[in-house]
Amino acid sequence: MARISQVTAIKGSQKWIQKLVNEKSDLLNSLIRTQINFPVTDTITWLSPLAEDGYAEYQDQAFLDLLDITLNNVPLSDFCEVGDVHLQISKNVTTIGAVFMKETILQ
Repeated sequence: MARISQVTAIKGSQKWIQKLVNEKSDLLNSLIRTQINFPVTDTITWLSPLAEDGYAEYQDQAFLDLLDITLNNVPLSDFCEVGDVHLQISKNVTTIGAVFMKETILQ
């Protein structure tokens, strides 16, 4: 599994994360900053779910590729079963290159 294109959601948490990321990201970023005391000088860049990318969600290797992350010491399969985790991704572009992720476990 890799990149999974989504339709525009009409209800539930998927609808609201799509709306927040694409229409109100400044508000969402402000709330995140407040909750975790994240510096205003650091940028938050949302990579998913973006309308111009078909609200795609990324899994497994495609997720790591999107973030330009290489696992040199431990394979991805040691962290979780392939295809079990969908991730909404916000890559924080800072001097330390921190990455934040919102994890949604499929039921």
